[in-house]
Amino acid sequence: MFGLIRRIDHGLIWLNLIALLTISFMPFPTAVLGARLDANDQFPVVFYAASMTVSSVVLTLTWLYARNRRLVEPSLANGDLRRFTMRAVVTSVVFLVSIGAAFAGLLPAVLCWVLLLPAARLAARRLSG
Repeated sequence: MFGLIRRIDHGLIWLNLIALLTISFMPFPTAVLGARLDANDQFPVVFYAASMTVSSVVLTLTWLYARNRRLVEPSLANGDLRRFTMRAVVTSVVFLVSIGAAFAGLLPAVLCWVLLLPAARLAARRLSG
């Protein structure tokens, strides 16, 4: 994403800082998930899925901000912008859906990430042109 951004403004800097904050937080939910002692304990899985969702949504918002403020590479075709936007939105939606799957346990959440995410991104690519 940032390879496509050619200019910056204060809003983009703040969104980038928030995105970095969410990413730097990820080792904590990962450790909570890894330390899960009870296979029936849903909290670590839901916490991890929610943390991934927040990171994905913030990165998507950062992209949308840069695109709408015309901070991206001016030579990018509209189709390329649409494809990248669809991919970002679909990724956020899949992580949001995985929160619900996480309430059913680790396996449904992992299946959401491993199977649904690539399938949704492929479908988004086909739909966006």
